[in-house]
Formats: sequence, structure tokens, C-alpha cells
Amino acid sequence: MLNGVLSPPRAGHAAYGDRHTVVVSAGLHRAVTGNRPPVDSLGCAEILHGAASDPDPALAALKARMEAVERYASVTCAEQLSTVASAVELGPGALPTRVLPRHDPGEPGPRSGTHGVLGDRDQVRWVRATRCGDGAVVYVPTVMAFNTAPRHPGEEFWVPVSTGTAAHLSWAQALENAVLEVVERDAVALTWLLRTSAERLPDGFGDYPGAEPEARLPYSAEHMREYTLARWDITSDLGIPTVLSVLRGPGRRVHQIVGAAARRTLWAASAASAAEAAQIHASLEASVRAGDRAPRSPVRCRRVHDGALFMAPESKAHHFDFLGGSEPHDAKEPSRSPTPGSDPVRRLIEAGHEIYAVDLTPRDVAPSGVRVVRAIIPSLQPLSPVFAARYLASDRLRRIGVPLAEVNPMPCPLA
Repeated sequence: MLNGVLSPPRAGHAAYGDRHTVVVSAGLHRAVTGNRPPVDSLGCAEILHGAASDPDPALAALKARMEAVERYASVTCAEQLSTVASAVELGPGALPTRVLPRHDPGEPGPRSGTHGVLGDRDQVRWVRATRCGDGAVVYVPTVMAFNTAPRHPGEEFWVPVSTGTAAHLSWAQALENAVLEVVERDAVALTWLLRTSAERLPDGFGDYPGAEPEARLPYSAEHMREYTLARWDITSDLGIPTVLSVLRGPGRRVHQIVGAAARRTLWAASAASAAEAAQIHASLEASVRAGDRAPRSPVRCRRVHDGALFMAPESKAHHFDFLGGSEPHDAKEPSRSPTPGSDPVRRLIEAGHEIYAVDLTPRDVAPSGVRVVRAIIPSLQPLSPVFAARYLASDRLRRIGVPLAEVNPMPCPLA
């Protein structure tokens, strides 16, 4: 289906027991020419790749390829689709700058001064988005829709990441998946920044029916005694089921890894968060074997996986104690209904949250039938990999009223 777009020059397949983690490196065709590799949000050269974990290796490979398509779409055609203007020049058609999450001037680190506030008269790039609910066309800052490095001073207000990007054969499902990822990151950011305790879920909650014990973790039976998986219900005030998983193993540098997911049901969120933890664990271990090292201090965390690397060593385990329920017997049966919840897009709109959808589908991907969507929800808390720019002055945090001095001093461990 995607052979005309993805040409995996390098691919990895790591199988652990009944769980398979697949990494696919995506070659770029047509939309990006020449030998210059694409760049990430901070201007670093990289090969775009996708990773996924699933008991079915074929499904894991498909999911990995779809993630690679998402990343490909996030760096393709940003310039061609952008209009350079100020919010004043665009008028009512521009996303109001007052609703954008802001950084606090007191956020620590050498990069804190480079992340400013988008002014109404700043010349920046904008792309067209559709406001969910009424279908209105609204211009949103390009750096919020694409993984593109800032090209104008006014664009420094945002840390470009892939959050809220999803690919699917159905536009509606792609939009829902994108929205769920934004909800997930909002819940993780609030839980970690505020060090909020959560309800631990019973062991095995979210495992597929009939799973053998060794299938509950992404490792073979002989290694079961060395690995533990704990899951917490971190569903926020939005009411959309969200689960945080912490996978711990025998490694010293990669001892604990975090995964998270939001879904229509708590069971599905639990299963997805465990799969993500397995995927991230495999990716980080491969990264460390290749010579990657964690930053020496939180303020040096800038890359997407820096926080995960920094918090992965066994010596950092005590920083997770605030979650509560440290022992399996502390877990309780979830109080939330196991029945499917309502449409998350509709639920958020009815709660007063505005959702903007940007069609990122590249021209060379469109013939396959795959649609790529970026969901932007300004009222929710972003999860920033840059420790010195964590949006600590956002309206969402200000309404909670937590002093800056009480915010978690450790970087978020979710890659």
C-alpha cells in the first residue's frame, strides 16, 4: 500500500516473547529530493523512522510503517502550504494568540530566554486548519502543525513535536487518534509536573483475553522474574480514559521506561500504554547500545527522548514514588466503567475545548488512501521535551494554581 512512499533502507525487528517491536526507517521519495537528510524540530539531521509493538509481528510492522508516514508528513510541504503574515494581517481568520500556551520567564536553563510569546504583529508562518464542530477555516502557526524548526523570531514560542499527528485510512479515525494523543500528553504532563498520585490498576488489566503470563510483558518466560509492569489510571478532568505504564527491568542505564495512552475505554488505554512502554524500551536500549547517553542535568534535556534517557537509570526510581501504589497488592479494581466512552472529539467540543485539524497528507501518500491529520487543542497542556520550555505559564496550569517552585524538578520520562 505504501511501497511508493516508504522505501525502508534500514529496518529492525526485535521480538520479545509474544510481543514484537518493529522499527522501520523511511526513505523519502519525491517530496524531499537529494541526499540531504530531513531535520528534526531542533534542526538535527535524522532518518525518519517508525516503531510499534504488537503480539502480531505483521501488525507491528504495519503500525511502524504508519508511524513512519506520520513523521514523514510532519516534515513535508510545510513551506509550500504556509503563508507568512501576522495575526493582525490575517484578522479574524487567525487563531487568537491569547489562547496559546505560554512559557514562564522563570523556567530554568539556558534555552528559557529563547522561547518567547507570539505577538499579534509578529511575522510568522501560518497554515490552514479546520475547526472541528463548525468546520470554520482558521489559520494556525505552522510550527504547531509541522515538525519544522523556527524560521522567524516570533516562532520561538513553540517547541515543535509530533504530538497530535495520526495516520489512518479513515479521516475520522485519524482525527480521533490524533486527539487522543493530545489528551494523553496533557494527562501525562499534568501528572508529572504536579506529581499527582494515581490509582494503580491490577496486574494484567488490559492484557488480551487468554494471554499466557509471559505475554503480559514484552519478554520471554525466562526473563519474567526480572521485569515488572505497573499501570496507573491518570485520567484527567477531561474524563477520557488515560493510563500510564512503568516497565522496569534489570538494566542499570535503562531500568525503567514509561508508556502512556488514551483510549475510549480504560482497558484499551491500559493495553496500549503497555505496548508503548515495550516499544520505547526496545528503542532506548538500541540507542544506548549505539552510544547514546543521557544528558548530565535536566536543563540539558532537549531531544524528544532525553527525558526518558535521563530518568531511565535505576538510581532515578524513587522519583516515581509520588504515583503511589508501589506494591502490586496496592492495586484496586478500576472504578471507571469498562464500557466504551463517547466520541472523544465530540466530548471535548461539548466541554468547551476548540480542536483544530490540519490535513498533513502529502501528495505522494494520498493515492494509497492514507490520511494524515494533526490535531491542535490550545487549551490543553503540551508535553515539551525541552526542560527549559515546559509551558509553565499555560492557562491550564494557572487555573490549578501551583507555584513554580513546586513543579516537578525532573524531566518528564515519556519519549
